[in-house]
Amino acid sequence: MSGKTEDGQKEEKRQVHELVKKEWFKNKYFRILIGLIGGSIMGVLYWEFIGCNGGSCPITSNPYRTVLFFSAIGALMSWDNKK
Repeated sequence: MSGKTEDGQKEEKRQVHELVKKEWFKNKYFRILIGLIGGSIMGVLYWEFIGCNGGSCPITSNPYRTVLFFSAIGALMSWDNKK
């Protein structure tokens, strides 16, 4: 036996989980990745529900351009300028 109670082990696991979660969100590359993924999803939704089919809109007429544009916007919005 390790001498720790079950409640102590649960508390230790919870503290480690909270620390890892905080560190992940502090990582700038993780935030940029989340911005890219979120922007890509928004781009697909925008193209599906709002985008133009006539071809007169250079960004929203093509789904690949729409996803690329919105993922870039998502990455820029999640960028942190603080050092």
